[in-house]
Parts: sequence; structure tokens; C-alpha cells
Amino acid sequence: MAKTASYCWQDPKFQAIELKAGKGAFTIYHYAQDKQLATEIADSALALDSELQNFFELDRQSPFRLYVATDRSHWERLAGTNLDWEKAWYVVGSMLTANDQVVINPDKWDKRSHDFVVLRELVKHELAHSYAYALRGEFDSEQCLLKSEDELAQEQEKSMSPYWIEEGLATVVAGQMLTWKDRLVKSLKENAEFAHAMDPKRPNYSRAGAATLFLLETYGKSSYFEALKLVTDGCRDDQAKCNAKFLGHFNKDNHQLEQQWLDYINKKWPEYKENREGES
Repeated sequence: MAKTASYCWQDPKFQAIELKAGKGAFTIYHYAQDKQLATEIADSALALDSELQNFFELDRQSPFRLYVATDRSHWERLAGTNLDWEKAWYVVGSMLTANDQVVINPDKWDKRSHDFVVLRELVKHELAHSYAYALRGEFDSEQCLLKSEDELAQEQEKSMSPYWIEEGLATVVAGQMLTWKDRLVKSLKENAEFAHAMDPKRPNYSRAGAATLFLLETYGKSSYFEALKLVTDGCRDDQAKCNAKFLGHFNKDNHQLEQQWLDYINKKWPEYKENREGES
């Protein structure tokens, strides 16, 4: 008998908090021991969803599932990937693009400084990834096929756009630029070149956010969104070409863009230049 498309694996121990979000359902799944955290997320989830709809100028239609997963095996089944759990200290939240899901890991959350990772910002950051894909017409919430109770075949999306574009935009939209300002200023002191904000593998989120904010405030949201729509499926095979195509939308050569960037950060974060000459 042929299997029908299904939402991804559901632990029968999950409890659900169901919310209404426009024309789509918004459901938060959690374990009993994580009810307090899940409730805290639920208290702001609809407001965050509305803020994201306004920013991206989208009316979300699809169901959305947000998971609070504490156990390593549960995380891996939801994420469709294996992690070095001890080394993956940075994994507090994760956007699972192929499934239109967000996972929040309370075990990691509890071990991080709340001054560094603000829960509301964390949830909004992960949700923002989904909206960025929706803006580009990549918003499919039916890509999971449950083959058996023990085996999950998941068509895991590869990153479409250069990593700094995805993480920089989510960082800006989530409002994390203020939370991470000290990290940004320190990073700019180390290297203020625009290219330094575009780490192709794993960017400094605050620095990538600064580059994104620069483009948004210099060229406007509409122009930025048009550039973002140029980041398509084909970018998976050539990230460098995709990056050049994205930046090329702004009609500036590298020298002009670099000068605009330096002028921008000099006004936006002038403190990054303080004491630089005396530093080794």
C-alpha cells in the first residue's frame, strides 16, 4: 500500500498547544516537563508571527509546527540529521526548512546566558528563516514521508542562499543586533571589510546582520527583497556566483560597495574605531 504524505514524525508523548495564526494553524509541540517553556513561547508566538507577516509583507497560509525537543534522539529525528551533541553547543534553535518547522532545544537553552540568547528573539529568528523562503516561493510544508515508526525519509533542503544572507536577515528581523552589539563592535575592530561579513560557511551572525542592515537601510526593503528573490534553487551549485548575483542587484562595483559600507558603519557604530591604534 502506497504511503501518503504526512507531517514529520510525531512522538506520541508530545503535548500540543494549538494557536490560530491567520488562515494557518500554529501548533507548538512539547514534552510534559517543558510545558512552562512551551507556554512562554506560545504567549508571544502569534505576535511574532504577525510581526513577521508585516515585515515580509506576506499572509501566511500554511500550517506551522514548532517543536520543543529535549532529547538528542528526538532532535535528530525531527531535524533529519545527526549532530555531535557535545560539540553542537551553539544549537539552541534550528529552522528545518523542508518541513516548515522550528525546533527549540530547552537543554541547550538552559545552559546559555539569557543575556546572550533572548527567547523571544530566538523564536523570531528561526521563524524568520521560513518567511524568507516563503518570500522566494519556497514554502512547502508537506515534504515529509513517514515510512515506518522507526524510519523517517526526509527530503532535507540544502541551503539555497549564501549562509550570511540567510543568517544576517534572520538576525536583523529578530532584533538581535542590539543584543549582540558588543560582539559586532568587537568584530568590526578586528576586520571592518565588507567581505569579512560574508563568511560562506558559518558567519558571525552579528557581522552578517550588520551587512544585511546596511543593504536594507541603504537601498530599502523593496530593493533588498528583489535581490533576495534572485537567490533561487540554482544557487545550491554555485554559492559564489549566487552571492555575486545578489550583490549585483544593487548596481555597485566592489569598490563602491565597500566605500558605502565603511561610511555606513562609521556613522552607525563609530565606537568600533575607538582605541584600535593602541590594540595589538
